[in-house]
Amino acid sequence: MINKYLYTIGKNLPPANREEVLKEVKANLYDYLEENYGVKEYSDEEIEMSIRAMGHPKEVAQAYNEGPRHLIGPAYIDTYFLIIKIALISVSIGIAISTFISGDLNPGKLLARLIAQLWNSSLTIIGMITIIFGALSYYEPNYKEKIEENWDLSTLQSPPEETNYISRTEMIVSSFLIILGLYWFNSSLNLTHMGESIQIIIPGFNPTVINPMIPWINIFLITSLALNIYLLVKGRWESKTRILDIFLNLGMLIILWMLLLNPNMVDYNVLSEFYGGERTQQIIEASRLGGRITAFVLTIIFGYEIFNHIRIIKGSKNK
Repeated sequence: MINKYLYTIGKNLPPANREEVLKEVKANLYDYLEENYGVKEYSDEEIEMSIRAMGHPKEVAQAYNEGPRHLIGPAYIDTYFLIIKIALISVSIGIAISTFISGDLNPGKLLARLIAQLWNSSLTIIGMITIIFGALSYYEPNYKEKIEENWDLSTLQSPPEETNYISRTEMIVSSFLIILGLYWFNSSLNLTHMGESIQIIIPGFNPTVINPMIPWINIFLITSLALNIYLLVKGRWESKTRILDIFLNLGMLIILWMLLLNPNMVDYNVLSEFYGGERTQQIIEASRLGGRITAFVLTIIFGYEIFNHIRIIKGSKNK
């Protein structure tokens, strides 16, 4: 019961000082138990009375929060800023690479274009992330319930089992790649560049193949980003989030198959102008082989994730 109480308090605290606050609350709780019941093995009734004396988990958490949060709740604010940082870094890297490849190498024009694109993209991505977190804060049931004096201890949340823990590092890396993917797929995908002093020849994607797929790619990537944010906030996997992740993995895998195995996905015309037909054909065959190998590797990665989700869902139902 004490672990449930501490875990529920922690869900309403920002990650930055969560551990420190929970240690203090735990020490205060055991001090209260010792002062009122002595040093012994405490009964459930004594623990319950002590927890009630400490107060509702949200009241305890609010006492340690520095100030009120209006649009985004205290349990979400640190994760919100974390995702914002990931988004800005991802977009900055994508813009820097595409700006360098796309053409003009004049330092002044390059910097001006970089700043303009970064400003526009940052406003869009920050707005999208803010809407997601605002919706989480508004619709989260725990933030709507009224704090009453005789609150029910059954509302305390159990810490997640080991198989349901969220790896923050994994979620952060995944979110970084998703945001980078969103930028790349929604920016100019023609990577062919011929500068005055240097020449970079990279075949661009065929717009007739990839453009019809972009709306579906955006749907799956944005939904995956929203799921990552939700998981970072909740701190655990649930059956419903595992099922959603299975569908997202299947959807993205199908899209990647359609792109990687499509022989017309890349426009190789630019290569034939410089390397000739025979050399270009060799490059095309090597690229298509690479696409098939990539599709195979991604199938193994996505398949493992899907299998792991199904295994854990089945295991939880059998308990």
